Amino acid sequence: NPLTCIQCLSTNSTSCTGNAVTCPNGYFCGTSYTESTVAGVTRYIRSCTPQTQCDKIISVTTLYGTTKMSTSCCTSDNCTAPILAVQPPSSELNGVTCPSCQSSQSTWCHDAQTVQCKGEETVCALHSTTIDGLSFCKSSAIRGCARPSACDTQTYTINGKSIIYQGICSCGGNYYCPINPCFNKKINKMGA
Repeated sequence: NPLTCIQCLSTNSTSCTGNAVTCPNGYFCGTSYTESTVAGVTRYIRSCTPQTQCDKIISVTTLYGTTKMSTSCCTSDNCTAPILAVQPPSSELNGVTCPSCQSSQSTWCHDAQTVQCKGEETVCALHSTTIDGLSFCKSSAIRGCARPSACDTQTYTINGKSIIYQGICSCGGNYYCPINPCFNKKINKMGA
């Protein structure tokens, strides 16, 4: 039988409450916690979560700070999964060097600066966040060293607001320029 899970979002807190929703088959109740010293924000989400996203740890290190994200799951109705601790990578350089940049207004950034990678952060990632609400849309991006688990997309929908985390990874210097979803939304509204 499908689970029912609480759906909610809070910033600068490690708890939230909201409405219970029925999840699709194969989904668990998930807790996602993001902490970014780059943007100075934390984000706590409870939602229906696909099994493939459970017990996932992501970290991205830039010249400007780190972003850490974990997702854990539980398997009973309206349960609250614990926040997984994200340990920093070991201090040993691993030989990978990545471009490093940040943007508070786009899902892409580019800069000539680089960061030397350490420990388990063995790939270069462009990691973006898009929050698309009913009356607003905000995107941000960072580029730096990442754990391979960052090379993925996670989407949460809470009370009409969608939150999309996207990671695009490479081992070399090729740059990938994704479309800015907020800009496209504005263009579509203007043309309507």
